[in-house]
Amino acid sequence: VAGASAYPREIDFKKFKVEIYTNKETPITDNTNLTYIKDETRDDLFVKIYYDKIEIGRGIILDFYKEFENIEENGNIVTKIKTFSSNGKTHESFTNYGQKIYKLKYLKSPPIEEEERKKYIEIFANEMNAYVEVIAKKYKDIKLSYISSSSLVPDEIVEKIKDLSSLEVENIIIKNSGQDSKSITTFKDGVENSNLKYTLNESLLSLSHQYIIIDDVMGNGSSIATILKKLYDKTNKLNFFLIVAKDVKR
Repeated sequence: VAGASAYPREIDFKKFKVEIYTNKETPITDNTNLTYIKDETRDDLFVKIYYDKIEIGRGIILDFYKEFENIEENGNIVTKIKTFSSNGKTHESFTNYGQKIYKLKYLKSPPIEEEERKKYIEIFANEMNAYVEVIAKKYKDIKLSYISSSSLVPDEIVEKIKDLSSLEVENIIIKNSGQDSKSITTFKDGVENSNLKYTLNESLLSLSHQYIIIDDVMGNGSSIATILKKLYDKTNKLNFFLIVAKDVKR
């Protein structure tokens, strides 16, 4: 790809540390790179991402993707997704933001109505723009970017934030062919896949700017962590991200 790094630099997954601060019950996870920290002052999920003990990114996730609870099972505490019954079937219980993201990403036949789609995108953009304003006041040279999706959710959110904030959008993240991240279960495999899947368009990348990256759902954190590492290697600056929802079990 023109303007992109041809050969991805090796990234050591063990050097990543992802900290998520929340006032909610913290899920149990096998992801040793990710730590949940109880913080009664947070209404959202505040995230710091480190590589080799250097903070390379921080961001906000609006909420978890699904409702969950920690219960005792066979002598261990495990995280279970809450469910409810309707019309004789059992359904998983989504959060407010999670239900909206689910409709946008996965309702295909038929998709949700266009007016409802616009309403959800506007809700996400308005929520995120409050954080954009705070970041832009503290850090003067800020641009927006995004992780493009086949659902076009991040793409549409960032365009709406652009209108609200008057910040420039640069599509600096190139998505190459790679494994579907939903089928990846470990952080190690996620980093290896993301290192090949995502490259930076250096013809658009401004080394004097810091970036706010928009995405829809965070899984085990390997995608955004890998992108932030590549961005830090080029800019040597702290960069930011805003994500709608966090997958509970990864």
